[in-house]
Amino acid sequence: MRRFLITSIALISVVAISSPASAARLRAYEGETSAGTRIDFLIRVADDGRLSLKEMYIKVELLCEDASAIEYRSWWGFGGVGHRLEGRRLELDLVFGAEALHVAGVFRSRTADGTYKNTQATLTDAEDAQLCTTGDLTWTADRVPRDRLPELDARIEGVVTRHVDDHVVQRVAYLG
Repeated sequence: MRRFLITSIALISVVAISSPASAARLRAYEGETSAGTRIDFLIRVADDGRLSLKEMYIKVELLCEDASAIEYRSWWGFGGVGHRLEGRRLELDLVFGAEALHVAGVFRSRTADGTYKNTQATLTDAEDAQLCTTGDLTWTADRVPRDRLPELDARIEGVVTRHVDDHVVQRVAYLG
């Protein structure tokens, strides 16, 4: 079984009018998926209490149709005020290129939980098309001090940048 490490980074720019930096606080959540892998979130809390997703990091394994596995690491950053939550509920459904990402969850003051699924079209060693997926995972997370989450640079060494469109940048590294 071949293993690949895929690290993707998507930076989504959102045109928004920002309030002063002092008007928002950031909450960091560190958690684990039902597959035993890491998932982290950075949530912005505005003065009026509205929540937005600013960053998300996940490390999971995608299982492929040919029985191979891909170790997948992904960091997402959202510009402006971030991806707005409906109350405390996160609903994130992104489909771009050969990847579909679905994340849902509820963020409380000290804990969070939800679901995660990632599906990607890839090629086998014989260059035949196949799908690789995490399947439907659940996750739980606890609020932690902001400085406890590793910095972005420590997560994305040795990657190649590819512009998906005007608002999304994806960084990918394949390591044998």
